[in-house]
Amino acid sequence: MGKNTLVVMGCSMTEGQGCWGDFNKHITKVDDILKLRKKYINRFYEFGWPNIVAKELGFDKVINLGKIGSSTSGQLKFFKEQNFGNDNVYIIWMLTEPIRFSFYKKGKIKNIHPAKGTPIGNSYIDFVDDITLDSCLEQLFYIKCMRDISKLNNYNLLITHWNSASKHTQSLDDVTDNYLHKVPTTILPSNRKFISNVCGHPNELGYDWMAKTILKEIKNNNKNFIISDKKDKLEYIAPEHKSYTINKELL
Repeated sequence: MGKNTLVVMGCSMTEGQGCWGDFNKHITKVDDILKLRKKYINRFYEFGWPNIVAKELGFDKVINLGKIGSSTSGQLKFFKEQNFGNDNVYIIWMLTEPIRFSFYKKGKIKNIHPAKGTPIGNSYIDFVDDITLDSCLEQLFYIKCMRDISKLNNYNLLITHWNSASKHTQSLDDVTDNYLHKVPTTILPSNRKFISNVCGHPNELGYDWMAKTILKEIKNNNKNFIISDKKDKLEYIAPEHKSYTINKELL
């Protein structure tokens, strides 16, 4: 019998960026942020919402598929590249901005944000008629794919948003049973004390707030995600950062 495994999907909000400890200086240069990420990556995992949620719900293992800047389609592609063996798989997918998209390039997933001013991003904006409607419909397509994949493999799936829980998402009755909230709701904290001055992501207090929000909804509406009593330690895997040092003693 396999382990009870929580697989978390998303972008930097799932990965845990913003957990900088006492470091509080605003950073504008990308290279500086990348250096900080390597220094603080263990804090991402220790204080991000996935670790808190998984321990509280009694899971044996977390697989964090969060990847900075990733798109909905890229996240689903990354998920499909994983092998979960015979584990009992539970999934929480924290959806990102619908306008992001992805392709394979040189054998790897390339995520693209149209607002960043790349030629392919500009072409996409010019091509679509309604960037809000069309990108949300793209996201809904991948949500439905994930719903069907989960049903086929007996995975347990919950979906939430950090950015855009739009009316276009809410209109699909056949997927709303998989939402964390009864009505799709943005889960990002709005109080400035929960937001990092470094990068604009949730800080460690913010991720704790998000974790408590997720746990409240699970305990109220999704009790099948409650595995056992709270655990002090669990196995933590982050395939995107396998080259980084993960201090499992902290987890």
